[in-house]
Amino acid sequence: MENNEYTCQMLNPGDGLPCRSYIRPKDPAEPGFCSQPEIFRCPEAMKKKLPFISYSRLTDFIACRRKYYHGVVEGLQVKAEHLPEPIKLGRAWDAFIHHLHDENFDHLAGIQSLQLSPEQTAKISALMRSYKELEISVKKEGLVGCQNKIHASIGSTNIIGFVDRAYENSIVETKLSSRPDFYQQKENVAYQLGTYFLGNEAWEYGIVEIVRAPALRTGQGRYQDEEPEEFEERIFADILSRPGFYFAGWDRKTKT
Repeated sequence: MENNEYTCQMLNPGDGLPCRSYIRPKDPAEPGFCSQPEIFRCPEAMKKKLPFISYSRLTDFIACRRKYYHGVVEGLQVKAEHLPEPIKLGRAWDAFIHHLHDENFDHLAGIQSLQLSPEQTAKISALMRSYKELEISVKKEGLVGCQNKIHASIGSTNIIGFVDRAYENSIVETKLSSRPDFYQQKENVAYQLGTYFLGNEAWEYGIVEIVRAPALRTGQGRYQDEEPEEFEERIFADILSRPGFYFAGWDRKTKT
């Protein structure tokens, strides 16, 4: 019978490893890597165990298996400066919120690596300034950590995830979106939060903090010659004039 199992053309067995080019992973439950420049994941190691599954990886696999293959198996990633604006702003906002809950975290370095355009910088700066101006409360009591890693094993499948903020009995996910109503529908966040709950039975509930991405435009019409600083001030004023529009569930009395 013909054997159709794939064999790596660079396979060089030895030393009790799948291959002499094998690089051990940090977590022994995950398949290792390859020192050959043409290969990222070791094909031979993946015959025995698959890469960890996360919510984002599963989403990619369902949407496009080729995208999953490029990212997880080949290790290809889009450079931060080439990411679409929604992802850039989302990462910048996550970094800012992370810093508010952990002052040792350098959010400015993370934001700088995104190479935001002047208009994008104006949007995120206006949001950060308004967050502080509105004195929105920062809950640190019971905080376990930010970007808290979870790991759960179901049979031979290993699930991982990173929670934006993990508390002793709850978790918090931060979302910056031009369509905040999307995250207000439980079915659109249930799978992601459900993945996290697998990692810690002590977590009783999850909260999704939703922030609206500024949609004001510049560089056209009456704002044709508007400078980035002026654009930021206009967004800042708009946020302060209607905070509930930008920060879902905003309560002026409780500052939440």
